[in-house]
Amino acid sequence: MQKRLNMKHLGLFIMLLVIFVLTSCYQSPSVSPNSTPKQSSNPSASQTPPPSNSPTPSSTPSASEQPTASVEPSPSDIPVIKPASLVATLAIGGDVLIDGSTQRILETTGEESLVDPSIAKMTSEADLSLVNLETTVSSRGTPTDGKEYNYRAKPENLKKLVDYTGFDIVSLANNHSLDYGKTAFLDTLTHLDEMDVDYIGAGKDLAEAEKILYKEVNGLKLAVIGVSRLIPYGYWYAKEDRPGVFGTYYPERPNEVIAEARKNADYVIVYAHWGIMYESIHAEYQTKLAHGYIDAGADLVVGAHPHILQGFEYYNGKLICYSLSNYIFTSINCENITLLCTFTENGLEAKVVPSYIEKSHTKLHTEQEKIQTTINHLESISINVSFDEAGNISEKLPE
Repeated sequence: MQKRLNMKHLGLFIMLLVIFVLTSCYQSPSVSPNSTPKQSSNPSASQTPPPSNSPTPSSTPSASEQPTASVEPSPSDIPVIKPASLVATLAIGGDVLIDGSTQRILETTGEESLVDPSIAKMTSEADLSLVNLETTVSSRGTPTDGKEYNYRAKPENLKKLVDYTGFDIVSLANNHSLDYGKTAFLDTLTHLDEMDVDYIGAGKDLAEAEKILYKEVNGLKLAVIGVSRLIPYGYWYAKEDRPGVFGTYYPERPNEVIAEARKNADYVIVYAHWGIMYESIHAEYQTKLAHGYIDAGADLVVGAHPHILQGFEYYNGKLICYSLSNYIFTSINCENITLLCTFTENGLEAKVVPSYIEKSHTKLHTEQEKIQTTINHLESISINVSFDEAGNISEKLPE
């Protein structure tokens, strides 16, 4: 009796052992939570159904028969891909006049006698550069009757300057673009197109004159618009069927264009031709226009025409530069600046680089004392703006 019981227990033990072996043969291999499952060498292995016949206890399933473990990678195994920093640089200069002494210098002693290489380097190395071109570019046309100053440049001289300074964009919204009439003005547009230089603020008709220039740089989309508050004759205004300039005496249409740009760009820049010549304090109408541009959606407003420096202002957190003075000009000796702007996904950073014009030669200030004198002057005529010794601009918040 005792023997039969022992045999019965032995048989039950053997049966349990067989069940255990069969079960263990189909268990998934242990996988560390930080390991990556290996792929089978058989491309269809993951799609192979389990065998219909149960293996004997002595058999070992082949690699292709083993089910693939599905393991989620831990956070430490997932590569962190940081987005590239979005940065676009823009160098902005003031008025550019190619005629008289500046044209003679280009033709005789060359570009470096007109603009210091260090200044030309700033505009050529920036992602984009922008100036106000106060010169018709043509070999044709006649001077405008009754106008005191008429300027015209030879196309080959503009080409020299573009190659040297790297200008990308010029504003034609000013009081000199049609100095030599419609034919010379249209020649100007043609020559700029041939030189791959974009223009704003004027065109063959109103649609082109008010057109928003979009430029995408390193993932950021910039919109640039040119407007003029100084148009000497009514027939200079661009119309649907007439070439000319985009005016801003009445700002309603410019503000509509700015609002449209706001919808489609990360940053909107307005270049305005305005102000009173040789007045360092900007006019009240400049303030009204600039504030209106910003209310409509502009992020940066810069100006030219006074031929001397005017101050800066922050309005609703946006920067206004009322006058950059000149980039290239004739016999007028004056202080001027290049405005260097850095646009990022976090906002705009800007700094001024002081220079001066002496006998038609634009030179960089190199002595810290003279640099500081220009910066101090700018701060004295600016509104809620601070400058550090390097020329970096910041908003002066109320105490």
